[in-house]
Parts: sequence; structure tokens; C-alpha cells
Amino acid sequence: MMIKLLPKDITKNWDTISYAIENSLPPIVGEVPGRMNRILESLLAGGLECWVGYVQEDDRVKIYSIGTSKILHDDSSNTKTFLMYSVFNFAPLEEKLWLEHFITLRKYAESRGCSRMTAYTDSPRMLELAHKFGGDTRYTFCSFPTNPL
Repeated sequence: MMIKLLPKDITKNWDTISYAIENSLPPIVGEVPGRMNRILESLLAGGLECWVGYVQEDDRVKIYSIGTSKILHDDSSNTKTFLMYSVFNFAPLEEKLWLEHFITLRKYAESRGCSRMTAYTDSPRMLELAHKFGGDTRYTFCSFPTNPL
């Protein structure tokens, strides 16, 4: 199962969440002071959303995935896109769980008026699954430092 966390749940579980985010930040994020504090502020204010994939085992909850997302608005085309900002899996995800997450997020994105879902990844498996479920993987994201070499 996958759920979107409320701010109180984010603060309560920030150690685990921040570990997952820190280890899955997209290439657009630079090394700047206080970046995790800014990310936490954005999560608490609703600029970023936090998602948790979990299973219920008896009376325990086992978290296997943590992700963050953001709704982007492109002024030029007047379209909204659901961006998976970061995704961290504590163990490899079975295709069944990946599909369950994808469907949950797709429905959410659609309910928010988004016409596309996008994500950053360096995982060949993620690209394979995205392609299998109709994703366009032809484009490559390039990131260059602004400071001289």
C-alpha cells in the first residue's frame, strides 16, 4: 500500500524520511547549506509531498519505499506535471508493488489536473518498467556545474 503523509507524520518520522531523501535527491539539487531544512520546510508547507510504501505485518508496519513529489506548472504551455522528485527503496521493488504505486500516483496526479507524470532516475530497472507501462524514455537529462572546471 502507498499513502501520502501528513505534516505531523513527516516530523514524527523525519530521521527515516530525511535519510531516504538524502540518498535519492535528483541531479538538479546542488550542495547548498541547509538544503535538507529547506526540503523539510517545503514538505511541511505542502510544496513537496511525501509518499510511503508499506506493508502491514501482524501488528507492525514495514516501510519499503519513500518518495517525494511536486506538482509543476509550465507557464508556457499552461500544463501541470506530476514530478516524482525523489524515490528511495529500502529493498528492490517487485513489479506488482511498482505497478500498485504507479496506479496510486497516476490517479492522484490526474485528480490534481496533471497531464503528465515525470521522474528522474538512474536505475535501468526503473527505465525498463517506465517503458513497459507506456512511459517515454527517449530523453536524457543532462546536468552541468556552473562553476569552472
